[in-house]
Amino acid sequence: MIYYYTNINHEKFYDASSIIRMLNISRAKYLRTKKLIGIKHTELKNKHLLNKQDVFSLMEVLLCEKIKKIENELSKNR
Repeated sequence: MIYYYTNINHEKFYDASSIIRMLNISRAKYLRTKKLIGIKHTELKNKHLLNKQDVFSLMEVLLCEKIKKIENELSKNR
């Protein structure tokens, strides 16, 4: 389950810990990837919140890393 919060303008902000669980990655990998792509989180009551664009950017980078890993494995097997 992904937790999110809305602000006055009805923009959704997603809880980073639920995104980490959904993507099944370690917190360290999340922090490295977040730093790599320059995501600035918003804090609310000690919760790290990400907007929708940041979540998509995070997923895109992780997907590209996974594809590269699979391509490397396939090229080794040839």
